[in-house]
Amino acid sequence: MYAEKGERHPGYDCFVFKRSLYPKFNLGLLCIGAVYFDRCLYINFLLNSDKFAEFKDLYLTFHLGDDRRWTNKKLKDYRLHNSKEIIKIIRKYEEIQQLRDDRFAFFERAVGLADRLEQDQKWYSFIIKLQRLFKNWLVTLLDNGKR
Repeated sequence: MYAEKGERHPGYDCFVFKRSLYPKFNLGLLCIGAVYFDRCLYINFLLNSDKFAEFKDLYLTFHLGDDRRWTNKKLKDYRLHNSKEIIKIIRKYEEIQQLRDDRFAFFERAVGLADRLEQDQKWYSFIIKLQRLFKNWLVTLLDNGKR
């Protein structure tokens, strides 16, 4: 298994960095291991390091299985929480304009992600409110039928 070349996969799983870089990070209140934590680390490395390098073809790590736990519906609260946190983090970096020309393109994509997540959250909030209204209406309707 260690000798095999392996396969490329999406995401960011392995980071190597100097400890002195960590105090510069903005990690908000992210939940480790949930969706967007890896992307937040990536953004922090990208914007705070002087010698950032990404290796996409070295295959130095591997996964056993591909259970895609982050898609589990039971974890949607963690996804929603982390999406709110990464929006705050991206907006903060946007506010302080901590950008360099060579990293601007990626950051623009991150801001686009924040915009999409904000729209998703508005839609999610609307659906939750609609569910509550429907539930209350149904309970009222059923209660009136009992009288």
